[in-house]
Amino acid sequence: MSELTEKVSKKLSSQYEQLNDNWEKIVKASRGLAFRVKSQSEKQLKELIEAGEKIESSNKSILEEIRASVSAPLTDVKGSANKARLATLGLLSRVIENGERYFGELVELGDKSSDRSKNQSQNRPNNKPKNSAHKAA
Repeated sequence: MSELTEKVSKKLSSQYEQLNDNWEKIVKASRGLAFRVKSQSEKQLKELIEAGEKIESSNKSILEEIRASVSAPLTDVKGSANKARLATLGLLSRVIENGERYFGELVELGDKSSDRSKNQSQNRPNNKPKNSAHKAA
């Protein structure tokens, strides 16, 4: 009976360790995703500002710019729909192919982000007030 108990215990212990490892990876991936979203949003904001500055400097109205950019793809609706379908299939295949690699990158990025925040918190000076030598009697 003790052999069976020992086998079950080892199996449960192994599964528990695997669960902990996977949980740590998910936490690190979420940190990496948050870091990547922040950096990408800053980059996209800069790009939007630059695009706005170009439109403003060209003295075109926003409506003219929208008409020019929207009218070209709509000239061939059937072709556009077929291209959209193919693009969706291509996107899905890329997601499947690169999903695991991307998850690994996010875990690594989250791990680095976690290390950085630990280092920053350790380097902060301790600002706790010191006990005064003069105590009220």
